Amino acid sequence: MDIFIDESGQFIPLGGAKSRAGATLALIVPSASRVALGRAFRTLKKQFGARGSEVKGASLSEQEAARVISLLQAYDVIVEAVVVDVGQHSPEEVAEFKTKQAERLIGNITRDHQPSLIQDLIAAQESMQALSNQLFLQVFCMWQLVPQLLETATMYYSQRRPAELGSFAWRVDAKDVSVTAMETLWTTLIGPLITAKTLTSPMGIIPGADYSYYERFDTVPADDSQLRAGHYYTDMKKVLRDNFKFASSDKDLGLQIADILASILTRALNGTLQKAGWQSLGSLFVRRDEQTLRLIALSKDASQQSREVTDRRWISVIQHIHSLARPMLTKHTMQLVRESGL
Repeated sequence: MDIFIDESGQFIPLGGAKSRAGATLALIVPSASRVALGRAFRTLKKQFGARGSEVKGASLSEQEAARVISLLQAYDVIVEAVVVDVGQHSPEEVAEFKTKQAERLIGNITRDHQPSLIQDLIAAQESMQALSNQLFLQVFCMWQLVPQLLETATMYYSQRRPAELGSFAWRVDAKDVSVTAMETLWTTLIGPLITAKTLTSPMGIIPGADYSYYERFDTVPADDSQLRAGHYYTDMKKVLRDNFKFASSDKDLGLQIADILASILTRALNGTLQKAGWQSLGSLFVRRDEQTLRLIALSKDASQQSREVTDRRWISVIQHIHSLARPMLTKHTMQLVRESGL
């Protein structure tokens, strides 16, 4: 599968002036559909009058935004996103939250953990403490997004397109940050954070689904603890580095589409895109029981990573997206689940 990650919003704390969305979004495209989707998107760009240039989501009309969503519906793509309300936090609050998160990284480490994991987390702690507030918010959203998108994509495609689990091509838009700086963050901070997160909260599996293509990424718990029934353990370093590149969106069609979708989402939340432009966006998501679209604000409680956002417009958008999201389970899988009594 091909995974394109982009962001929308400045991620600059505004100190409670008003709600303002900063989104990190992933577009997951089946590798078997990549070429056909690229061809169709080029045709759509020409119809927009863009031809060879990049189409930016911020400039699309409601009708154009809706046409992009309609195009994607034919290619079995998945959209996952994490949104933080940057408008509701002061720089001081973000700095305090960053410090607490850095402390939590090594709070539960014991001598039973693998030395390499301990070293990675200590280095990650130092890297996190050195981040600016803006970059920390970006990293925090990425940290939450990647395990979520991997679980959703593997569970969904294992029932429908199992061969997609055999490879992961990552393309991330570095935005205004230098590629070298972002590559360093991905290696020294984001990767270890995601690895630690998946070790403490292993991803679930779908009974009866085909995970055979995913077996090359299998591993055992890093601390030699007992395997938990119904969970598998993944070599996240191998997954994240399988085929990873930072790329410029003006040269990558997948990142251009991810940019458009991230912009559609933040404009919907911020009230700058009418519903006609985003009302079908939920059809690109896969429904999750907990929260299909994760909307978060930084928690002042050191024992929690986040709390839910309460803005009424945001709640309206997330509820509409959830109502249109595709079911995770196929009819065949639902029958197997019923028969197994799970």
